[in-house]
Amino acid sequence: MRSPNVLTYAVASFCICVISLWGICAGSTQSVFAQAATSSASSTPQQDELEALLRQLTATSSIPDYLKNAKPPTEADIPELPDEFKQAPLNVTLNPEYPAAFQDVVASVDSYSADMDRSTITWTLNGKVIQQGIGAKTFRFKAGKNGSYTNLGVSIIFNGVESKKTISITPATVDLIWQADSYVPPFYKGKALFSHQSNLKIVAIPNIFTKDGTLIPASKLIYRWKLGKEFVAAVSGVGKNIVTFSDKIPVNEKEISVEVSTADASVKTLGQIFVRSVGTNPVAYQDAPLTGISYEKALPNTFLLADSEMKLVIEPYFFSVKTRDSDSLYYGWSLNGKAVPDVSRSSIVFKVPEAEKGSAQVDVELRQPSKVFQTNANSLMINFISPGNTGIGQKSLF
Repeated sequence: MRSPNVLTYAVASFCICVISLWGICAGSTQSVFAQAATSSASSTPQQDELEALLRQLTATSSIPDYLKNAKPPTEADIPELPDEFKQAPLNVTLNPEYPAAFQDVVASVDSYSADMDRSTITWTLNGKVIQQGIGAKTFRFKAGKNGSYTNLGVSIIFNGVESKKTISITPATVDLIWQADSYVPPFYKGKALFSHQSNLKIVAIPNIFTKDGTLIPASKLIYRWKLGKEFVAAVSGVGKNIVTFSDKIPVNEKEISVEVSTADASVKTLGQIFVRSVGTNPVAYQDAPLTGISYEKALPNTFLLADSEMKLVIEPYFFSVKTRDSDSLYYGWSLNGKAVPDVSRSSIVFKVPEAEKGSAQVDVELRQPSKVFQTNANSLMINFISPGNTGIGQKSLF
């Protein structure tokens, strides 16, 4: 346990410090007590007791000279900061952010602690001064070839203090190729389009080189995929250059982007595509016995049937199926508003009644129960004529 004398001395020292600081602020310790003596008579006994204790302590204790003579610091007493602490932090931005080979680039510099319009700004490429001037905040240049390394430097002088920053630019590109799992008929010259609720497969093909000009394998790079503005962590990572997205909710257009970088993040590039979704489209064709399906000419909504018999085929463009007669795809046929029984596939045969002339309305509905937005229909008006007949009316073709 501490002795009473030690404890008393500690309390006394603390009170002396309080009194000294109070006296410095008011001009002197004596003026403090003079103000206390002329203060309001409504002071409490506790305040009187504390004041008496303070007077006793100041009378019996000595105040160090360095506290008696203490003065507030002046501006001259504050040491000057070294130049490295005066430098303004610089922010350099590129447009485009990830330049491709031989692409025109605009660099901009800014700082929150320097007036750029009154600063002397110098731009360099690989150590060579290219542009200099007061307020020269932007700099235009052309990127090098793929795999080349360019050091872009900028320095500013403001209020006599110079601030510098250097960034390394390595042109790189990434190509994005997409493929939908929708259906198109054999030998179709177009692309299988991305339809509502279909799956979209995307392959990233990066062109990133090392300093010695060697192409870095796609499996060694890091990929960060985004669907719209949302980062998709589940499909991102090392070597993940192939992803598949599903269109659960129909939208007119999907924005898909990927940032590809090296393991040390020294080289980065960005790829972006916009894929517009389309609706499914059942198209009707004639299937002739000798020539097969006439893919070169789809049947119009209204046509004349001059033969005694015709096989009609529906091709389910952009449905998510492998074949047109997939078990997951339902066909519902009707003739003149009445359902045709026992026909649930993509083709149907029509026969013209003898000595008849007329027309018939043929409708077909296609749908996938597991994909509610992959539903569509086609409607055909078939006019038919038999030789030697002049009657007109709606007749059955079966």
